[in-house]
Amino acid sequence: AIVHCICREDMINLTKNHSCCDSALYGSGVCDLECLSEATCATQEAQTCIHTCQETCTSFDNAPSSDCVSNCISTKAKCRKYASCRAPMLAGYICDDGRWPQSNSGCCETTTGGSTSLSCPTLCDTSEKYIASSSTSQPWWTRYQPSNYGTAWQCTCKGCPETLTEAKLKLSTTVEADIWSNGQAMLVDIAQKAGLLYGPNRKMQELMAQRNTEILALLSNTTALTSAAITAINEKYTALIEAAAEEYGDDPVEEVVVKTKTDSKWNIALMVTAGVCTLVIVIVVGCATRAIISRKRQSGSSPVLEFAGERANQVVVGSPVLDNRLDDNPDVSAASGAPVRVQAATKGGAASSSAAASKE
Repeated sequence: AIVHCICREDMINLTKNHSCCDSALYGSGVCDLECLSEATCATQEAQTCIHTCQETCTSFDNAPSSDCVSNCISTKAKCRKYASCRAPMLAGYICDDGRWPQSNSGCCETTTGGSTSLSCPTLCDTSEKYIASSSTSQPWWTRYQPSNYGTAWQCTCKGCPETLTEAKLKLSTTVEADIWSNGQAMLVDIAQKAGLLYGPNRKMQELMAQRNTEILALLSNTTALTSAAITAINEKYTALIEAAAEEYGDDPVEEVVVKTKTDSKWNIALMVTAGVCTLVIVIVVGCATRAIISRKRQSGSSPVLEFAGERANQVVVGSPVLDNRLDDNPDVSAASGAPVRVQAATKGGAASSSAAASKE
């Protein structure tokens, strides 16, 4: 912070103008300082040095630690030249390679296939990237850019890992959960671009399985952030799978036909077995039903028929019959019944007549 203030207030020229560069009390070391531009201080290399030295060279120590001297303030330290940059601005997250993002854009440098681009870390939950150097950009203070600065990008990243430990844990969880589905999506995309009729061939599937195994082994055998290594593995196997799609093409048609015929034979055998089992069940149920009916027929007459045979000579039409036996002759019984009245039609009219019959 002190060196940044010296550069910001142009103290170097002031010291030189007053011939104080040789004074140990007023200008010792000031005239030899290198003041870097804001563009240089905003780079990932500069921001990584600034944040690292801020944590290593704390104001609570009575004297600088050995790490602070060797990495930050000695004349041969790689981060010494960034001492003139302003105090670090906390972005709240780190990039995939473990470095801090640019302070002016919040973006991380990503190198793919030899080209470098700016983006949010890949492990962020949400990420947005837009051009901030347009004359109509919002907010208004992003519209001004020096003419030689070029295109100014701005990254808005949320839910990103803040430390290497958090990034490693999130990377392992995300990759292990999605590695198979991600691989299959890659295979389908490559097969479609190669014009394969039956989808990914066997060789492509084998290469993808090797990729998954290699990535999982990398995650389990290292404690460092491995997103860059995973990207390298992906690029290697993507090239191999694309070559396999061109070289091997679709799997032989004969294999597909044989498999289809085998499946058809199995389905027919299954249907025949099911039909035979159903027929056997129907026959068994029918035999059991017939046996039950035959057994009932062989059991003889029912109690209702026996009752009717015994009391047939005592039933008359009318009131209930009483068993009245003559006192003088017990073998002779008399049954008296009530008169039965019926309606009878007459000639020439609807008059009714009564007929009474009694049995004495």
